[in-house]
Amino acid sequence: MPVYALLSLPPRQEVLLDANVLVYALTGQSRQCWDLIRRSAAQDVAAFTTVEVLNDVCHRLMLGEAAGRGLIPKQNASALKASAFACCAPLCPQLRRLR
Repeated sequence: MPVYALLSLPPRQEVLLDANVLVYALTGQSRQCWDLIRRSAAQDVAAFTTVEVLNDVCHRLMLGEAAGRGLIPKQNASALKASAFACCAPLCPQLRRLR
């Protein structure tokens, strides 16, 4: 399977869009990602995704909105992991052993 830069995808190329491409396009963080979405809408490339990817995109957009409004703290991966362990470890003894 060939690997292409986003801007050099040939016409009619099939691509699987991951959550990063969609989030970067929808939040204006990447012009290249937005151009790929635009090319897909114009049927210049055949873009596909999965329900799981769409679920991840929605989740990440909701978290970003909530953090932007100050409703939740913006946490890094370490803080999220610690929070998950603190929340779930009492309910699941197997998690206590993973620490």
